[in-house]
Amino acid sequence: MPFRPPAAFAAALAALILTPLTAAAPAAAQDKDGQSPNLKLVLPAVDAERGRQLFITKGCVYCHAVNGVGGKAAPALDSDAAEPIVNLTDFAARMWGGAPAMIELQEMDLGYQIQLSGDELAHLAAFANDPAEQKKLAEDQVPELMREWYLDEVPTAQ
Repeated sequence: MPFRPPAAFAAALAALILTPLTAAAPAAAQDKDGQSPNLKLVLPAVDAERGRQLFITKGCVYCHAVNGVGGKAAPALDSDAAEPIVNLTDFAARMWGGAPAMIELQEMDLGYQIQLSGDELAHLAAFANDPAEQKKLAEDQVPELMREWYLDEVPTAQ
Protein backbone atom coordinates (compact mmCIF):
# COMPACT_ATOMS: atom_id res chain seq x y z
CA MET A 1 0.00 0.00 0.00
CA PRO A 2 1.49 3.38 -0.94
CA PHE A 3 2.31 5.95 1.72
CA ARG A 4 -0.73 8.14 2.23
CA PRO A 5 -0.48 10.87 4.85
CA PRO A 6 -3.81 11.99 6.36
CA ALA A 7 -5.43 15.36 6.36
CA ALA A 8 -5.74 15.86 10.12
CA PHE A 9 -3.25 17.02 12.69
CA ALA A 10 -5.12 19.33 15.02
CA ALA A 11 -5.14 18.03 18.59
CA ALA A 12 -1.44 17.82 19.33
CA LEU A 13 -0.48 20.77 17.16
CA ALA A 14 -3.09 23.12 18.54
CA ALA A 15 -1.94 22.19 22.01
CA LEU A 16 1.64 23.05 21.06
CA ILE A 17 0.63 26.46 19.80
CA LEU A 18 -1.99 27.34 22.40
CA THR A 19 -0.14 26.17 25.53
CA PRO A 20 2.35 29.06 25.58
CA LEU A 21 -0.52 31.49 25.05
CA THR A 22 -2.65 30.16 27.89
CA ALA A 23 -0.01 29.18 30.41
CA ALA A 24 -0.30 31.36 33.49
CA ALA A 25 2.77 32.59 35.29
CA PRO A 26 2.89 32.15 39.05
CA ALA A 27 0.90 34.81 40.88
CA ALA A 28 4.05 36.29 42.43
CA ALA A 29 5.47 36.96 38.95
CA GLN A 30 2.40 38.86 37.74
CA ASP A 31 1.98 42.60 37.81
CA LYS A 32 -1.05 44.41 39.29
CA ASP A 33 -3.08 43.75 36.11
CA GLY A 34 -2.41 40.01 36.29
CA GLN A 35 0.06 40.11 33.40
CA SER A 36 3.42 38.39 33.47
CA PRO A 37 6.18 40.74 32.33
CA ASN A 38 8.47 37.71 31.91
CA LEU A 39 6.20 35.70 29.62
CA LYS A 40 7.73 35.32 26.18
CA LEU A 41 5.80 34.33 23.08
CA VAL A 42 7.59 32.62 20.21
CA LEU A 43 6.05 32.99 16.78
CA PRO A 44 7.54 30.92 13.98
CA ALA A 45 8.40 32.53 10.67
CA VAL A 46 5.76 31.54 8.14
CA ASP A 47 6.31 30.55 4.54
CA ALA A 48 3.22 30.11 2.36
CA GLU A 49 5.22 28.39 -0.39
CA ARG A 50 6.45 25.80 2.12
CA GLY A 51 2.84 25.48 3.29
CA ARG A 52 1.76 24.71 -0.28
CA GLN A 53 4.34 21.93 -0.42
CA LEU A 54 3.21 20.58 2.96
CA PHE A 55 -0.44 20.70 1.86
CA ILE A 56 0.51 18.03 -0.64
CA THR A 57 3.18 16.03 1.18
CA LYS A 58 1.35 15.85 4.51
CA GLY A 59 -1.82 14.71 2.74
CA CYS A 60 -4.18 17.63 3.35
CA VAL A 61 -4.88 17.44 -0.39
CA TYR A 62 -6.53 14.01 0.02
CA CYS A 63 -9.59 15.52 1.68
CA HIS A 64 -9.31 19.31 1.21
CA ALA A 65 -9.17 21.23 -2.05
CA VAL A 66 -7.45 24.52 -2.78
CA ASN A 67 -7.78 26.20 -6.14
CA GLY A 68 -9.87 23.24 -7.29
CA VAL A 69 -7.06 20.78 -6.54
CA GLY A 70 -7.75 18.02 -4.03
CA GLY A 71 -10.48 15.97 -2.43
CA LYS A 72 -13.98 17.01 -1.53
CA ALA A 73 -14.50 15.02 1.67
CA ALA A 74 -13.68 18.10 3.78
CA PRO A 75 -14.21 21.84 3.36
CA ALA A 76 -12.23 23.61 0.65
CA LEU A 77 -9.51 25.79 2.11
CA ASP A 78 -9.52 28.55 -0.50
CA SER A 79 -8.69 31.94 0.96
CA ASP A 80 -10.83 34.88 -0.05
CA ALA A 81 -8.77 37.41 1.85
CA ALA A 82 -7.80 40.52 -0.06
CA GLU A 83 -4.42 40.40 1.67
CA PRO A 84 -2.88 37.53 3.57
CA ILE A 85 -3.21 37.86 7.32
CA VAL A 86 -2.06 34.81 9.25
CA ASN A 87 -3.57 34.31 12.69
CA LEU A 88 -1.94 31.13 13.98
CA THR A 89 -4.18 30.79 17.01
CA ASP A 90 -7.36 31.10 14.91
CA PHE A 91 -6.01 28.52 12.47
CA ALA A 92 -5.16 26.14 15.34
CA ALA A 93 -8.59 26.72 16.89
CA ARG A 94 -10.37 25.87 13.61
CA MET A 95 -8.28 22.72 13.31
CA TRP A 96 -9.01 21.86 16.93
CA GLY A 97 -12.74 22.09 16.18
CA GLY A 98 -12.37 19.65 13.29
CA ALA A 99 -9.90 17.36 15.04
CA PRO A 100 -12.31 14.58 16.06
CA ALA A 101 -13.58 14.07 12.51
CA MET A 102 -10.12 14.40 10.96
CA ILE A 103 -8.55 11.95 13.40
CA GLU A 104 -11.35 9.43 12.86
CA LEU A 105 -10.97 9.74 9.09
CA GLN A 106 -7.21 9.27 9.35
CA GLU A 107 -7.59 6.15 11.44
CA MET A 108 -10.31 4.68 9.19
CA ASP A 109 -8.62 5.45 5.91
CA LEU A 110 -4.93 5.38 6.75
CA GLY A 111 -4.63 3.45 9.97
CA TYR A 112 -2.58 6.15 11.71
CA GLN A 113 -2.38 9.86 12.50
CA ILE A 114 0.16 12.16 10.94
CA GLN A 115 2.31 14.47 12.99
CA LEU A 116 3.20 18.07 12.28
CA SER A 117 5.69 20.32 13.97
CA GLY A 118 4.67 23.78 15.11
CA ASP A 119 6.63 25.26 12.21
CA GLU A 120 4.83 23.01 9.71
CA LEU A 121 1.47 24.09 11.13
CA ALA A 122 2.53 27.73 10.78
CA HIS A 123 3.49 27.20 7.13
CA LEU A 124 0.14 25.51 6.44
CA ALA A 125 -1.65 28.44 8.09
CA ALA A 126 0.27 30.84 5.87
CA PHE A 127 -0.73 28.88 2.77
CA ALA A 128 -4.37 28.71 3.90
CA ASN A 129 -4.42 32.50 4.14
CA ASP A 130 -2.48 33.46 1.01
CA PRO A 131 -4.65 33.65 -2.15
CA ALA A 132 -1.65 34.40 -4.38
CA GLU A 133 0.21 31.29 -3.21
CA GLN A 134 -2.95 29.20 -3.46
CA LYS A 135 -3.33 30.17 -7.13
CA LYS A 136 0.04 28.52 -7.76
CA LEU A 137 -1.30 25.11 -6.69
CA ALA A 138 -1.91 23.00 -9.77
CA GLU A 139 -3.05 19.42 -10.26
CA ASP A 140 0.26 18.41 -11.85
CA GLN A 141 2.09 19.28 -8.60
CA VAL A 142 0.33 16.38 -6.90
CA PRO A 143 1.93 13.02 -7.76
CA GLU A 144 -0.39 10.91 -9.89
CA LEU A 145 -0.54 8.14 -7.29
CA MET A 146 -1.71 10.65 -4.68
CA ARG A 147 -4.43 11.97 -7.00
CA GLU A 148 -5.89 8.47 -7.10
CA TRP A 149 -6.41 8.68 -3.33
CA TYR A 150 -8.47 11.90 -3.30
CA LEU A 151 -11.58 11.47 -1.18
CA ASP A 152 -14.75 12.94 -2.67
CA GLU A 153 -16.87 11.90 0.30
CA VAL A 154 -16.31 10.86 3.88
CA PRO A 155 -16.01 7.06 4.03
CA THR A 156 -18.24 5.25 6.49
CA ALA A 157 -16.96 2.89 9.16
CA GLN A 158 -17.35 -0.76 8.28
